[in-house]
Amino acid sequence: MCASVPRHHIPKVDELSLDEKVGQMFVVLGHGVFMAESSWGYQELTHQVRDNHIGGVIWSMSNVYETAVLSGRLQGASRVPLLISADLESGIGMRFADTTFWPPAMAVAATGDPSLAERQGKATAIEARALGINHILAPVADVNVDPDNSVINTRSYGEDPNDVARVVLAASTWSVLALTCHIELFVQAHYDESIAPREELCPVFKDVFKYHWKDECQHVMLDELEWTAEHATLSPSERDQAVNDLIALVAAIDGILQAQSKADASYFIRNVGRTFTAEEATQTEATLLAAYRWQYIISGVQHPHFGRLLTSMTTPAQMSRIQAALAPILGG
Repeated sequence: MCASVPRHHIPKVDELSLDEKVGQMFVVLGHGVFMAESSWGYQELTHQVRDNHIGGVIWSMSNVYETAVLSGRLQGASRVPLLISADLESGIGMRFADTTFWPPAMAVAATGDPSLAERQGKATAIEARALGINHILAPVADVNVDPDNSVINTRSYGEDPNDVARVVLAASTWSVLALTCHIELFVQAHYDESIAPREELCPVFKDVFKYHWKDECQHVMLDELEWTAEHATLSPSERDQAVNDLIALVAAIDGILQAQSKADASYFIRNVGRTFTAEEATQTEATLLAAYRWQYIISGVQHPHFGRLLTSMTTPAQMSRIQAALAPILGG
């Protein structure tokens, strides 16, 4: 998950000195508590950012307001946007006082309802973003199989790999493979439409995404092979249920996008420096939602190759169900 970065020039890789490139490989531990600007703690954090050019900060036990302020100040002092992290497997209460502290992962898995893990993660992401955290070290997909490892313990979803997998991948294999293929293809579409044609972009920047695009081409081929192989093993009724699972997965993603656009619109309106009318606020949120839907759903489902694959593995009735589910998203 990525949060907003400071509004200043972001240097290209070839504009960084060797010291800056080395510094980007390091992350320092911080405590978001009150500290005067003249204090050793504050001076040390700013020294690491300004002089050692660190790549990020990971917050340990901290307070909410102080962390939000420090995150903003450190981002403002950094030439390159910082990766600001925290261990938040049980919500931000794991690291921040007087905040939401969810039950550990093992307790969530014990309910037998994998959707609760998704809802918990969504709430944690929204709250973390408000503190300037753009990198959440969660969830933990480790399997609790080593009795001598007291660290994993209840931070794992359980000791049975299948239980952990059911929480991480709650839907059918067919639907997860379909969604994965869709994701790989929308990455392809983003490069083709937004980066490759742009002559004004830095060549190094474009090359990074070009080679990522090439790598994703291989992923698409593997996804297609896995998806078609899984399809061949399913009965007609299992395929029909898999279509329902795919529809549910897309709906879950859209729910996340709706929450994110609402949170981002609220943040923008609070910080833009002028009063918004109710109509302007509604339009801002709608515009963000439309952009997020295009980026994470529409650009993939409208990719020609994905369309061909999905059509080849569904009946006309199943395609009608999918199209009906997508209609509010495509038309919204």
